[in-house]
Amino acid sequence: MKLHSKILAFIACAISICVSCDDDTASIGATIMPVQDSLSTFYETFPLNTRSVITGPVVANTSSCFIGSFYDPETKAVTTSSFLAQFHLQEDYSLPSRDVVLKDESGNIVADSCVIRIFHDKYYGDSLTTMKLTATDLRLDNVMEENMTYYTNINPKEYVNPTPKVKASTTYTVIDQNLSQYETSLSSGNYHSIPIHLGSEYGTYILQNFYDHPEFFKNSYTFSHHVCPGFYIEHTGGLGSLVNSDVSVLDIYFRYQENDTTVTKAWMRLGATQEVIQNTAINHSNLESLIDKDGYAYDKAGHPLTYVKSPAGLHTEITLPVGQIVAGAHYNDTLNSARFTLRRYVAEEQNSCLLEPPTHLLLIRKSQVEEFFSKNTLPDSETSFLCEYSTKNNAYTFNNIAPLITFLRKQRDNESGVQPGDSEETRKAKWQKWEAENPDWQTLVLMPVTADYTTVQNYYSSQKVLVSVRNDYNLRSVKLEGSKNGEVQLNVIYSRFEK
Repeated sequence: MKLHSKILAFIACAISICVSCDDDTASIGATIMPVQDSLSTFYETFPLNTRSVITGPVVANTSSCFIGSFYDPETKAVTTSSFLAQFHLQEDYSLPSRDVVLKDESGNIVADSCVIRIFHDKYYGDSLTTMKLTATDLRLDNVMEENMTYYTNINPKEYVNPTPKVKASTTYTVIDQNLSQYETSLSSGNYHSIPIHLGSEYGTYILQNFYDHPEFFKNSYTFSHHVCPGFYIEHTGGLGSLVNSDVSVLDIYFRYQENDTTVTKAWMRLGATQEVIQNTAINHSNLESLIDKDGYAYDKAGHPLTYVKSPAGLHTEITLPVGQIVAGAHYNDTLNSARFTLRRYVAEEQNSCLLEPPTHLLLIRKSQVEEFFSKNTLPDSETSFLCEYSTKNNAYTFNNIAPLITFLRKQRDNESGVQPGDSEETRKAKWQKWEAENPDWQTLVLMPVTADYTTVQNYYSSQKVLVSVRNDYNLRSVKLEGSKNGEVQLNVIYSRFEK
């Protein structure tokens, strides 16, 4: 009996252990949390006031240049663009020796011809519209410098040579009708290009400097400051197309003779690349008519909306109601999430020339915009956020800007002198004084940007890594819901421990 009793006791103990070791851990947190504390969550919505603002000049340094003039059928705005470009010279650049290069009757080195080619694979508008541009060399006594920041309202006339060595105009269409369909097809491997023939004299000027002053050809800096400071490519006629050029080149053609019987054709090619400066000058007309004096816009039916238009056209400002979000009982709450969506309006009139929406929008504090772009900063997901356009949802969604609201709350408290023991009334008095001195403290802007990524490969997978965010110089436009009457809502989730 004693043995039997011991066995029963052992079985009962084992059953008790099995029950205590249940795999379900869902209640662990609740069992270890003090009985007097419990976590509560709250959900609230706040209206966002949005308005459209004319962007004005933005940083103009870019690897892409634009030439032409385009009429936007949706906004009725005309965008006209020209650009200035320097040409990159590789270090220790070499040409055949002076002795073998063909010369004129006086024994002077001569070029056969000189051409600027504007290569492009993207355009906006009508590819068959006749356009006109003019190329003029820039001045040597006012060269664009790498350590300077240039903007899209740059005045090209300040850099144009008042007594130009060369000034050449050409008419063109985006698709050259003198070439075959195969030659103008990108699938053939050929870039579209706009040639600007400068004549042989400018090419001769370059070659003669190369042989007379080799020290001027040490690198791009010496070349631009002593020989060729660049060219102004100016739109001078036509309306209907705008070309996006990734690279332009300066080609100098010449010949040399290595023996008595063989003459070889050669050329010297210099590219307008990222190593040197390209500045796009942009002008918009009719933007003012799209918005009222307070920045609010409406469609034909009177529905409120807001604009984002690039390059350097219109952007949206958002007033973030931080004071309401952290007011009263929510002052000490933890902000878990803050989310909002801007939906795109469908165009009222369908047209084949309608512009695409920006692929990315940057949400950033108004006070940070200038520094962000001039210093090539990346979004930090605290005071600046990047959002990609969703074709599926036809909208831009910022999933969580809670870190920004928390940052603004702390900044206002710290700079206004709020103390932990202050009453709500005391805090409000301090906030009011500080806000009067910092009127844009909770103003955000939505800017159209171009996001550049690189792919990082590891053993198991690849990952896209953001490497740069720049002002979007592509021609894009979008109408978004928004105004002053709560058309856009910020959805906020709080949490707090209840005692």
